[in-house]
Amino acid sequence: MHPSETAGQRARSTDGGSDEVGERTVDIYDPADNLPAEESAAEQRPGSIVCPVKSLPWVFTVCLLLLCALLLAAVTALAVQCPQLWLQSLSRTCTQHTKETLFELSRFCETGCAMFNNSFYYVSAELKSWEDSRQDCLERGADLVVINSQDEQKFINSFKKIMWLGLSDRGERGNWTWVDGTRLDTGFWGHGEPGREHCAYTYWFNNLNSWSDDKCAKRCHWICEKLLDF
Repeated sequence: MHPSETAGQRARSTDGGSDEVGERTVDIYDPADNLPAEESAAEQRPGSIVCPVKSLPWVFTVCLLLLCALLLAAVTALAVQCPQLWLQSLSRTCTQHTKETLFELSRFCETGCAMFNNSFYYVSAELKSWEDSRQDCLERGADLVVINSQDEQKFINSFKKIMWLGLSDRGERGNWTWVDGTRLDTGFWGHGEPGREHCAYTYWFNNLNSWSDDKCAKRCHWICEKLLDF
């Protein structure tokens, strides 16, 4: 007889020494019969752990979060290595505002660009005055570069070119101001700089402190910066 079947077992009991004999039916159930096959098998193996089905959504959530983190890392690496390809892939799943921004960036990067942090940079192949250089940047939906950190300064020097920066004291001698209206706080002037001229450019690009100043009419390469604003 299987243990789960009802056993009509007779049990004798005595109450206060009485000789009366009673009968009772005891139903014996095997706990394994109420468990799914997997849990029953796992329960019979020493050291096995049975996970309730309710825990599965939590596991899926963790897996999805890990997958998202990996995708984000891959997209970031792609953006650094190939900005144009990154822009093309990102434009497929964006809001209208973001698509417009990406369209502007695509135009800005049409002849080549580089990305650093939250900005895209265009380095000219031509030579122009400071004013004409800035006008070219504005027509591209950008402006001459504004350097905000030592890391960005190193990035600008890595192009190994003498280039106009978005920095001048044309409004007031000695009051060096960026094209975005902020006043220069900490600069990267070369030794003995600035001099008596009014427009700043990178000159000693092999050194961290590479800035110098010159006549704004001088013809130089220039570097435009477009902020990535989503």
